Amino acid sequence: MSRTTPRTPAHLQNPAASRNLGRDLHQHFSLAPDWPVVSAEDSLDINVRKRSQVQVVQLRGPLRMGPAVDGLRQIMEEALGNGDARFVLNLAEVSMIDSSGIGLLVRFLASTKQRGGNIKLVQPNKFAVQTLRLVGVLNLFEIFDDDDAAVESFA
Repeated sequence: MSRTTPRTPAHLQNPAASRNLGRDLHQHFSLAPDWPVVSAEDSLDINVRKRSQVQVVQLRGPLRMGPAVDGLRQIMEEALGNGDARFVLNLAEVSMIDSSGIGLLVRFLASTKQRGGNIKLVQPNKFAVQTLRLVGVLNLFEIFDDDDAAVESFA
């Protein structure tokens, strides 16, 4: 009988790379109205733009533990630190979401609500909806068919 050795994720194999990720992300992000598209190591693309005092965050790829969650966390923390508390997260192209991604969404939902804001979701795919429902947090979020409707709901 052969045993397979579990594979250690790249960011855990090289702690220095993990420490540098935060610094590297900080250098690439600004809170300008049109944020650049940044590709994380595990292929989560994050595009942020500001519309009507709402941060609209377009995600593409898996939202899972590691650089993807770390990158989104940093963006959200910086925005909250600058007084932004209204977010629209477009999840139409998020291929999967794990417990770290869900934890991040719920934690920042609480933070935004404490500041008088909210996080609204746009087009979560079937997998994301099922996962959010399974862990019992789907009902915490308002869900919209498009970015425009979500942004307008803040008015």
